[in-house]
Amino acid sequence: MGDMDLGIPMQTASLDVVFAEATPEQAIIFRKLNSDSWSKPLTLSQYMEAGELLSRTELARDGGIKFWVLYKKSDPREVVAGCETVRKTVFIREPRIPGASDAGKPDSIEETMAFGVASVFTNPKYRRLGMANLLLKKLQEVMDKQSAVCSVLYSDIGKLYYTNMGWNVFPHQEASLTLLNGGKKLDPDSCCNIKTRLLALDEIRQLCDRDMADLKQRLQNCPADGKIHLAFSPNFAQLEQQFAAEDIFMKLHLNAEVDRRGATTLDGKSWITWVRKKQRLVVLRIVTTAPESEARKVEHIWALLNAAVAEASLSGMKSVIVWNPDEATTSGIKATSNAYENDIKVVFTERDGSIPSFRWQKDLNTSNTVWDDNYYYCWC
Repeated sequence: MGDMDLGIPMQTASLDVVFAEATPEQAIIFRKLNSDSWSKPLTLSQYMEAGELLSRTELARDGGIKFWVLYKKSDPREVVAGCETVRKTVFIREPRIPGASDAGKPDSIEETMAFGVASVFTNPKYRRLGMANLLLKKLQEVMDKQSAVCSVLYSDIGKLYYTNMGWNVFPHQEASLTLLNGGKKLDPDSCCNIKTRLLALDEIRQLCDRDMADLKQRLQNCPADGKIHLAFSPNFAQLEQQFAAEDIFMKLHLNAEVDRRGATTLDGKSWITWVRKKQRLVVLRIVTTAPESEARKVEHIWALLNAAVAEASLSGMKSVIVWNPDEATTSGIKATSNAYENDIKVVFTERDGSIPSFRWQKDLNTSNTVWDDNYYYCWC
């Protein structure tokens, strides 16, 4: 996320600019400005249409997505820099101290508002003037006055810039399951006893409700470690935004439709959701509810990843991507790799793009913060 205006404050005093929520006209100007960087392979008209369609989603309604701009005071149509914010819901469990008398008691989970920050962009005419710095500082002031307790962004320009702006880097590991034999269709049921079926969009809203309840319960049951635990809500509006972006791209660019959004085990206890992005099947979430044992949980994850790999092979994708796999997911990935040893190559690495960066309101310290379920569904 973002361009390479590294915010060197050379001539900011000579630019008389105003920070504000973008007018509809300024939002259009901003999207046209950043289209050279972000529209491809869509044409400009397709890119603008995609933005209009995404503004109609459940997440975008009632100001859920807003554009913010710096513009020249003398000419409001001259947009100098801009970004967007996405309203999110976050679950927070306050720290419990090991050994305290109440350490074993479940805490209530605070459900509150957060922001995602995205699409930070500076008009090329005004780069290297500190405009991105000014934009983000002004945005922080606005966010800190509102009821949002934190914000998150995903950096495509390394770790240093946004860290210096107050967003601290969190884990950004990635597992890539690359298909070695293009064109070969893989069978999801060929190597695992647990069977799965594919999911359609109209099934996912109810699954999201179950997912949120399960996530809150897991946060309540986190051991007393003296740390704040948080997770962004996997509500339907968040996932729908990802699905809508996929739908719009597929329709505008390929004149194709998407109907397979994930897979579930036949007992309905576990499921996986995904989107297609740049020849990759990217996993949004893997959910396992009430597993009988850790071994059974791994088996469910294995079965779901088999379904993802099979879908990737069917859809012509080159790989399946999983963000920040935990121990059970890592075991499931390795089981999938072993089962398809001649068809899949697995690599675990640290991403150098889409680096999750987190900021508490008013720059509170993040060293005591654990971000649970730091998966792709959070991305914005």
